[in-house]
Amino acid sequence: MYRFKIGIILKDRVVIEPAANNNYDTLLESLGIANDQSQASQKYVRAALLPDNEEWWKSPRKYPEKWKFIIEQDVVPDWFNREEHEKLFRKAVCDWWEEHVLVNQKIDNLSSGFYYLKKCEVKTLCKDVTVSLYNSHIRKMKEDACVDTMWQSSYIGIMRENSYVNSMCGTSRIEVMSENSYVCEMRDSSQVGMMVENSKIGQMRGFSQVDRLWGMSQIGKIQDDAIAMNYPV
Repeated sequence: MYRFKIGIILKDRVVIEPAANNNYDTLLESLGIANDQSQASQKYVRAALLPDNEEWWKSPRKYPEKWKFIIEQDVVPDWFNREEHEKLFRKAVCDWWEEHVLVNQKIDNLSSGFYYLKKCEVKTLCKDVTVSLYNSHIRKMKEDACVDTMWQSSYIGIMRENSYVNSMCGTSRIEVMSENSYVCEMRDSSQVGMMVENSKIGQMRGFSQVDRLWGMSQIGKIQDDAIAMNYPV
């Protein structure tokens, strides 16, 4: 079950999880609410909106029939009205989607906040922005910019400074990792063309591949059929 966006319904408002971790515990903690059954039965409702076939890039406002509303707890407070609170929850998710989901766009730079990118081209990711990439191309990452996940054939030209990629999947590719850039995990058939300076990869799995390593670049662990061409095993 793909929870695109979760949130907490309170008696007088809806709070949507602001990033991509979709963790009720973290969201409740940020609200100062204990995550236990007695609290849930009186103060809040855990809810989520699920896109059909995981097609999160289809607007929940334009295609509401393609998004399913679910409650993720057995007991709800007496004040909870499913019809009315579902409307409030859907509106909150629609508002979030329109601000944070970018599809088929060409963008000069993104420098703050969190975004899902589908078939986008971005010249620069910088400062403290975080994105998830789906068949999207990034020319350059720098400063503390972060990519949560690279899906499908997503591409990054160069990573610089302290830029960070959490996970590479599918046939995603990074051309050059430089300076202190870091990739936590490579999976599937993902590739890195060149690692230079102090760049690091935490773990390589599946059929992932690194073509060349230079300078002080390092790989923590190589598993399965992953290959680093000139790296001593």
